[in-house]
Amino acid sequence: MKGKRGYIIFPEVSIGAALFPLELSQFLNHFYRTKGVEVMPGRAVTAVRSDQSGIVLVTSAEPSIQVDAVVAGIGIEPETRLA
Repeated sequence: MKGKRGYIIFPEVSIGAALFPLELSQFLNHFYRTKGVEVMPGRAVTAVRSDQSGIVLVTSAEPSIQVDAVVAGIGIEPETRLA
């Protein structure tokens, strides 16, 4: 929306698949795609480095992705003992 490309990279089949029902997590994939974000399921970031042109992400499935900035979410584990 600001003239930049966005990527969401995550190891599950859909965003939040470990936390949300399948339909909700698949909806999130679709929602972000409709906003122009490249959703990249089933991948992991294996390295982050910088070079003369900026920040480079290396993933488990792509050779490299050139980016301007990185926002990392390291994941959450729900507290289910009360449920």
